[in-house]
Amino acid sequence: MKKRKKLIIMAMAMLANPLPLMGDVVFEDNFTSGSITNQVNPYHGGWFSPQIAVNTWYGGHTYASIGSGALHVMSDSGVRSAGIFLPPSLFFGNGAYSLEFDVTAYSGDVNDSAIVSVWQGSNYDLFSSPNAVVLNTLSASLTTMGSASSAELIRGTYQNPGANLTLDFNYDGSSGIALFFGATTGAYPFPSVTFDNVSLRKLAAVPEPSTVTLIALFSCVFVGKRRRA
Repeated sequence: MKKRKKLIIMAMAMLANPLPLMGDVVFEDNFTSGSITNQVNPYHGGWFSPQIAVNTWYGGHTYASIGSGALHVMSDSGVRSAGIFLPPSLFFGNGAYSLEFDVTAYSGDVNDSAIVSVWQGSNYDLFSSPNAVVLNTLSASLTTMGSASSAELIRGTYQNPGANLTLDFNYDGSSGIALFFGATTGAYPFPSVTFDNVSLRKLAAVPEPSTVTLIALFSCVFVGKRRRA
């Protein structure tokens, strides 16, 4: 009796909660080449300048750099970060996505932390209106101009090195996505963080069990019941 109930519960759970698997890669960077573009508040959209080059890291050279196969960020005042803007054309439609990364080195005190943040931005127009999003690396946020809109999807804070860290979020399929990797401080000594192996993938759900599979499962349950009777 207990075994039959357990099988039924397992079957219902499989239907209600299909397990996620890593799917298509949207973006990845292991920082073996490239550099930070020295601009802390570039625009995407509107008639403003400088405009963001998509898939390009931005930040201030005084606190963000790429070298020795990693992204390095430090802060001596509040939040400082490196940011990158990914256009909707890179994504595989709406759904669940996972940002994975390593914090390979960290130093700081109890007032400090490493931060990773994912933002979405929409309603911006390229070169035709005042509607724009701003990659604000001084606050690790996607701010807006005109009637553009933005929202933070998820944020993580870390005070120790770690590998294969993940932040999962839902994507609407049409917005631009901004990724921020940074550090925040409340007092001296100032934090220093090293990030590596950044990847963004769509999460693919395991297909739900077929009707035939469920019928076979329940048949086994009831055959067992008849035999015991």
